[in-house]
Amino acid sequence: MKRISSFLGVLLTVMILSSAVSVQTFAGDPVIAKADKFVNALKSGDYQKAYVLLNADLGFQITATDLGKTWNALIAKAGPFVKVKKKQVEMKGGYFIVTEVVQFKKGHVDLLIAIDNMMGVADFRYRNHKEKPPEPKPADSASKEPSAAGSAPGSDGSASAAPPANPAASGSKAASASAKSPTPVG
Repeated sequence: MKRISSFLGVLLTVMILSSAVSVQTFAGDPVIAKADKFVNALKSGDYQKAYVLLNADLGFQITATDLGKTWNALIAKAGPFVKVKKKQVEMKGGYFIVTEVVQFKKGHVDLLIAIDNMMGVADFRYRNHKEKPPEPKPADSASKEPSAAGSAPGSDGSASAAPPANPAASGSKAASASAKSPTPVG
């Protein structure tokens, strides 16, 4: 009976650890470093450098010029890049999904970079950052219109650089520079 109890305890521990979605990040994390290198290349306008970081699948679907158009569309909506506020990594569908919460002049945007097991950028998307809802206000201020301050730019709240199969996070739409139809994200 004691062996069965120990076995079940170990099995439960393994199941809990294997089901964890969020991956701990640490200084020097190669996945974060790859995502940072990609974002820094886009930020500096070196779209060819960003392009060579793509995996083969995405590299056959878009060009360096497409990356530039996507980044420039983001800058047109969000304003100049200010700083990265937070980074997070999670596993989804066999990909590392790096989410960087980035402050632009007009608001915050989530950059989602999918990194495959060969350390290639498999997908790149951006979406409006959704902050926690504000605390309820006293009754006298409840009748005022809600403020748009702090909301991220963009008309539909999402955009994407690439049309690949959807390794990146949910809630964003896929669209490509070559006008392929949107790919559902799951």
